[in-house]
Amino acid sequence: MNAEAAALIRALGLAPHPEGGWYRETWRAEATFETGRGLRAAGTSIYYLLADGAVSRLHTLASDEVWHHHRGDPVSVHLFGIDGYREARLGDATESQPAWQAVAPTGTAFGAEVAVPGGWALLGCTVAPGFSFVDFAWADLEALRRLHPARAEVIARLG
Repeated sequence: MNAEAAALIRALGLAPHPEGGWYRETWRAEATFETGRGLRAAGTSIYYLLADGAVSRLHTLASDEVWHHHRGDPVSVHLFGIDGYREARLGDATESQPAWQAVAPTGTAFGAEVAVPGGWALLGCTVAPGFSFVDFAWADLEALRRLHPARAEVIARLG
């Protein structure tokens, strides 16, 4: 593993994430409200690190998620929404296309990968209403393949 990525995992106290990579929750709002799916924090945030070919596997949330690029190589966030497919490239916003953040809207199937082979990236993910595993579901890969046959390779990598 890249030495800087390994040092960040130790320094930030990151643990393996069920969808891939490393994470630690850094904020959970004290304010809560009823969502219709139960009581949720107004928002949550995590550090999230991808390295050594780890990917964020395709999943959906019942909340919006904002991805923030903090450090490292560019990241491709692959979004499969009701409007079709799009790739959000996170990285140095002074480059031609990358941005510092991207949004995965509620109900969008999405996943991410470092855009540089062997690269790494430290990200942040903010969810509102706040994250709960009750609101998390793995993406239906077969349905994605049927709806987006041109993206079969991406679906296979992140599935």
